[in-house]
Amino acid sequence: MTEGEIVEWKVNEGQPYKNGDLLFTVQTDKSVVEFNALDDGILRKILKGAHSVCKVGDPIGVVTDEANEDFSDLLKEWEKLEAPKPQSAPQTTPLQPANAAQTPVATSVGFVEPEFAIATPLETIPTLAGGKEVLATPYAKQLAKEQGRDLKGLPGSGYQGIVTAKDVEKAPSKAYQKLKSKTFPEEKPGSYSLIPMSPMRKAIAKRLQQSKQFIPHFYVTHVVNTLELGKIRQQLKDYGIDCTINDFILRAVALSLRDHPEVNSGFDSKTQSIIRFHTVDVSVAVSIPEGLITPIVRLADFKGIEELSKEVKFLVKKAKEGTLKPEEYQGGSFTLSNLGMFGIDSFMPIINPPQAAILGVGGSIEGQMKLTLAADHRVVDGADAARFLATLKKFLESPTLLLL
Repeated sequence: MTEGEIVEWKVNEGQPYKNGDLLFTVQTDKSVVEFNALDDGILRKILKGAHSVCKVGDPIGVVTDEANEDFSDLLKEWEKLEAPKPQSAPQTTPLQPANAAQTPVATSVGFVEPEFAIATPLETIPTLAGGKEVLATPYAKQLAKEQGRDLKGLPGSGYQGIVTAKDVEKAPSKAYQKLKSKTFPEEKPGSYSLIPMSPMRKAIAKRLQQSKQFIPHFYVTHVVNTLELGKIRQQLKDYGIDCTINDFILRAVALSLRDHPEVNSGFDSKTQSIIRFHTVDVSVAVSIPEGLITPIVRLADFKGIEELSKEVKFLVKKAKEGTLKPEEYQGGSFTLSNLGMFGIDSFMPIINPPQAAILGVGGSIEGQMKLTLAADHRVVDGADAARFLATLKKFLESPTLLLL
């Protein structure tokens, strides 16, 4: 964690608190966490209120032991820290004139992300086809009014394109034109607003961008027949055991990872080493309003369908409430991402580092489901990925094996 957003202060200015009291809550890149007091004190001044995004180590408040203790020097020091820094003149080199176009280049530290300019909104609305004044004979206008027809944009057969009575029958009804509303919004064309990114969205953007930039992804897709899987699931449901297709997939993934440890792996970029995980801990991608989070089902290969189903439901509920503990989302040896419930046929997921693979699951359409494995080619070879998917296919097409 490098920064967080203060959600709410639980103590007011001037209010004393005791060791262990809840002082404030913070939205991290994964969940809302509570910060409890480490000793007794009095909150004298809140420097960063609710919705303030602060870096780790930033001053956010002033506390004292006594109610009348002077802390003006601290405030002056903080104001100096908060004061805007004067911008220095841009540095140039003999090879780069000051007025030359700035092109992002690769450096020894890393890549400079290019800036993609946003187009300036237009001051006026362009004249669109059909937006001009209607040129029609008085009789044609009368007929159009009587018949409820809209003459806008209608090409006329009269002199210089004027609309005549015989053209009126070609005009669409006004009821139809309402469906094609010509009422323009008040905003200028191309207008926009900038939405600050939440800590979670920043973390997602940074992590996945780095993943796609530095991990050599390759993709393997397999098609699975789901007719038997659907029958088994319905039989369990009729008996009062309600499990989702995703629960079966999770069970099949866990057993397949046990048989293929080369896929249940990761990559340590610091030491340039392959990480061979000793346990099967499957991260399950969960969509929440703030973004995406991957709670972890630990030792998934030792748990049955119903146990997995209950655990996933419990973790999803905590994820949506923002109450996951760090150990419930940090780590994992493999990620499962299912978009089938949205009717998606297939997709190519992005690896969740330091893991070496992630499975993208599409919807079951006409008894067939596409599974796409994204793998890190530094760790997993194409043949390894193909064998893993073949094992996964065997389990899903013989779902009674998943009930053992």
